[in-house]
Amino acid sequence: MKRISSSLKSGVGLFFCLLGACSTSPKVDSQPASAVPGAATPDAVVPSPVPPLDPAGSLPAAPQEPSAEALEPYVCPVSSGRCTVVSGFGTRKIPGKTETERHDGVCLRIAEGQSVRAARSGKVIFAGFSKEYASRANKKEQSRLVIVRHADGQSTRYVHLNSLSVRPPQDVKAGAVLGTAANSDEWPESVLHFEIRDVTGKPVNPAPLLKPKTAS
Repeated sequence: MKRISSSLKSGVGLFFCLLGACSTSPKVDSQPASAVPGAATPDAVVPSPVPPLDPAGSLPAAPQEPSAEALEPYVCPVSSGRCTVVSGFGTRKIPGKTETERHDGVCLRIAEGQSVRAARSGKVIFAGFSKEYASRANKKEQSRLVIVRHADGQSTRYVHLNSLSVRPPQDVKAGAVLGTAANSDEWPESVLHFEIRDVTGKPVNPAPLLKPKTAS
């Protein structure tokens, strides 16, 4: 009778095990966590997160330190160091007339024969006569022009020169003599026409950069 009871209990237990109701001890994995593929270890190095992509799909560029030449301030191109504006930037009255015109630079007071100096360091890209700066009285009379391109892509122009001391592709430092001033057929005194142009070639007002005085 006991055997039948034991057999019956064993059969019932087997039946419930088949139904998943039996409890068994969980199997312990003897493999250490450090050996499991993909598991972190105490000495594991966590990589730095990758910077997010910009809308164009590329990583942001590392910041670049501007060069000393790019940060170089402008100095007065008149050798005396005194920049006095005779005619300002923008719309101006044509000398001796009632009409107005666009003026892409400033005219600075300078004595005939006085040295004209580079306002910033750079490379001479033009030195010679230019039909772009011809006399109003006689279009065949062209003025001498010097253009210096600077490290940041801006350029300066110097017009109404009597003689030239530089030529392309000469490198010049700020204050280097570019030539001497000529007399003017439009003003009762000699003037230096001075321009600053941005990287696109657009004229910008030199006055805030030179901080010159205005002629009374």
